[in-house]
Amino acid sequence: MKNRVFKRTPRHITLGSYVSDKSTSLIVLIIICTIYSFICLTKNCFSSAMVFIVDEGVLTKSQTGTITGAFYIAYAILQLVGGALADRWHPERLLTIGFFGAGLSNLVIYFSQSYPVMLTAWTFNAMVQFAVWPSIFRIISTMLSHTHRKKGLFIVTLANPFGVAVGYLVAAVLPRWQLNFLVSALGLILSALLWQIVWSYAEKRGELKENEDDAPTVPHADEHPHFKLISALFTSGAMLLIVSSLIKTSFDLGVKSFTPTIINESYSEVSPSLATIVSLVVIGAGALGVWVARLWYPKPFSCEASAGGAMFLFSLVPATMLLFIGRLNYWIIVLAMALFVLFMSSANLYLLSYVPTHFNRWGKGGTVSGIVNFACSLGVVMANMVFTRIADAWGWGVTVKVWFLLILLGAVLCLTAVPLWRKFIKNP
Repeated sequence: MKNRVFKRTPRHITLGSYVSDKSTSLIVLIIICTIYSFICLTKNCFSSAMVFIVDEGVLTKSQTGTITGAFYIAYAILQLVGGALADRWHPERLLTIGFFGAGLSNLVIYFSQSYPVMLTAWTFNAMVQFAVWPSIFRIISTMLSHTHRKKGLFIVTLANPFGVAVGYLVAAVLPRWQLNFLVSALGLILSALLWQIVWSYAEKRGELKENEDDAPTVPHADEHPHFKLISALFTSGAMLLIVSSLIKTSFDLGVKSFTPTIINESYSEVSPSLATIVSLVVIGAGALGVWVARLWYPKPFSCEASAGGAMFLFSLVPATMLLFIGRLNYWIIVLAMALFVLFMSSANLYLLSYVPTHFNRWGKGGTVSGIVNFACSLGVVMANMVFTRIADAWGWGVTVKVWFLLILLGAVLCLTAVPLWRKFIKNP
């Protein structure tokens, strides 16, 4: 596809630069992955504390699900704005705004646990984080040294389940669930300050260069006015992969979030604390899934669509075991959930981190990353506002049957996209 390239302005040069000094680039990568892992911890404060909140009678499952769902509804909608803004403005500044604002919202919840206050504060939390992931994607995939870009996307994907795992561990050991939000608030504010210091150092010592001579190039979005993103998303099959990302995330995060509650409610001998500790096996499987993902791609599966479809098909085996919740020993169910999450986390690397990189050549990587994260956020909404209501009304057995049907749909979408996606990445 041929595109008319505009003459570069000082603004394009600034936004199209990358850190060429490898040591400085490595420092930026380590810090950005660390603070992203922490913000993933904080986004799961309600999920990790759900079993304690429900057990104390402070909120119902539906109320905690509504709070988390409201977060991801606002977060999802604003991802579309955040992705486009990350491609056109300064992603490093958007990160600082997101971390500091999120810290303030957590602090509000620590001091007030009324349902309306928590709902409002958590929704505000989502709004200020609207550009965090697209900005992180943009920085890692286009603004670091070439040697750190693909490795960085792998590491930052791994940072997500690691942060969630630590969050559940913190929730299990803290004497009061309210302290989750105090730890999160202080950590987020410190993360914002740390990031500002590190990026200022990178600008001074990073030997910034333009991406102009890269292959493929990573130009500014304004340089390709004739590239039609929406049309490309459909003709490439990327839209099918985006919808499968929605389904994938409803399980990847949903199953991890619900494991303590499912085990606690299905097995009377398991206490809330023990259920939370047991769920760490499932959380750990999420982190392991990112490592396992490299076993499937680029060999034996040659593209992200085929690898993602395989993960959905593999997930049908543990999903079948989950149909026997309450009848099999709870450790067998936990292991089935762990295997389920492992496959879904593997798909996360392909669909969330790798797919958008194919749009960087038109300066649209951040935008597509925002769209994919929009779909993933809707998946979390579905998990917290649909799955919880199905569970309240008909129990976890019916909920798992719904999961089984959605897994089949995800597999069909990915496999349908394979020929379109292969053609697109070979001849964009």
